[in-house]
Amino acid sequence: MTELTIMVSMDSLLADVGARLDAFLQPDQDPRQARKRERILAAATERFTAFGYRKTSIEDVARAAGVAKGTVYLYYRSKPELLFHAVAREKRRYLDRLEPLWRRELKPRERLREMIRQGLIMNREMPLVTRLTGGDRELALAMEEVDTAVLSQIGDLQRQVTVKLLDEATGGTLPEAELAARAEVLIHAIFAVVTAAPLVPGTLSAEAHAARMAELLVSGVAAPYPVPVRQAAGAGA
Repeated sequence: MTELTIMVSMDSLLADVGARLDAFLQPDQDPRQARKRERILAAATERFTAFGYRKTSIEDVARAAGVAKGTVYLYYRSKPELLFHAVAREKRRYLDRLEPLWRRELKPRERLREMIRQGLIMNREMPLVTRLTGGDRELALAMEEVDTAVLSQIGDLQRQVTVKLLDEATGGTLPEAELAARAEVLIHAIFAVVTAAPLVPGTLSAEAHAARMAELLVSGVAAPYPVPVRQAAGAGA
């Protein structure tokens, strides 16, 4: 498969998942209704992040969004459903970050590096996703009350994107099993960094820190195969 074919297929896949999320988040044809939904979700995200899920009421969200309490229930039947849509909204914004990667003239490793950098700085734009990944029990329990199938598509897409970027960056030299293993480790590493602490690394800005970390990760995950696992284990003993 050529680089151009990979870029076209991934661009189409991202667009397809994005369109499904758009239809889920904004089913209204009326722009005024769409703007109202956006205000409600923005308010819910701010309140859930600042005060926690349990301490935030629908009334609090309605007041912050400048709408009546009944209006929130008109769009979202319950608080768990409201949370679910707020999380989906963050995931949609993450897709917006990924889409340009396949439309820009980037070398393979640069594309992989940029994907990692975007993931590392996402905590500022995806506070609810970051908290869920970090083990926030209140949010996790609430999410169990709704059907999260639509969000599972994003997780699958992230794995596919990561595998394809790794395959591209390593020149198609790695077997599928190794690509999948490296993709899993890389995704876990990104989320571990994001959820461990805010990106306030001394004299470096959050963006500079993310760029340096991305460079270090690319140097490792795009290394030749096979990975000297025994050597690494022996060195750490």
